[in-house]
Amino acid sequence: MALTETLEDYLQAIFHEENEKGMARVKDVAKKLAVRASSVVEAVNRLKEAGYVLYEKGDFIRLTEPGQEVAQRTFERNLVVYRFLDQVLGVEPEHARKLTCGIEHHMDRQFFDALSALCFFFERNSDVQEKFRRFADSYEKGMICDMYATLDQFGKGDTLKVIKVSGDAFLRQRLIAMGLTPGQEIVIERVAPLGDPVDVVLRGYHLSLRKEEAKCIKVEKI
Repeated sequence: MALTETLEDYLQAIFHEENEKGMARVKDVAKKLAVRASSVVEAVNRLKEAGYVLYEKGDFIRLTEPGQEVAQRTFERNLVVYRFLDQVLGVEPEHARKLTCGIEHHMDRQFFDALSALCFFFERNSDVQEKFRRFADSYEKGMICDMYATLDQFGKGDTLKVIKVSGDAFLRQRLIAMGLTPGQEIVIERVAPLGDPVDVVLRGYHLSLRKEEAKCIKVEKI
């Protein structure tokens, strides 16, 4: 039987009860999942039929070996997702718990391994994590309006790739006609003392841009 998300949640709740109290009772599982006892009994009987639990009316619920394996795997997914949301992204704990419940059921092994590695990387590189958190905080507050800088923010010798050309329709057409198209690589040859003009090289020829034009060209550094 293919386990639904709900049945996986029941297995995880039983797993927690067994580990915390040494036993899992219907009423305790119902309380943990905020459902009626009758719903727990119905779910447990389905899990029993599939071989994941042992249960008789009025008795404790016990995980079988297959049940333990699934519950452990679900618990590990839950832990990794929560760590990522809480420790890496800084999501408020209660909201992180709710998001975890929705994400954990849709992880394959490749995603789980990659997310585990990412969490471990940030734990081992706290300076990188702190830089990311500061960047994320600024981004959320609108202090960073784009993932890329504009051409006027770079200096002589920088090699850049054009990401987007903005400005009014006439200016965009003019810049694109000059060869400043998305994906195009350019090298800054010279920047005047006051930043105006900015001389660049692209496609083997030289181009001089006014500072206001350079501000309309979003780039990333190569």
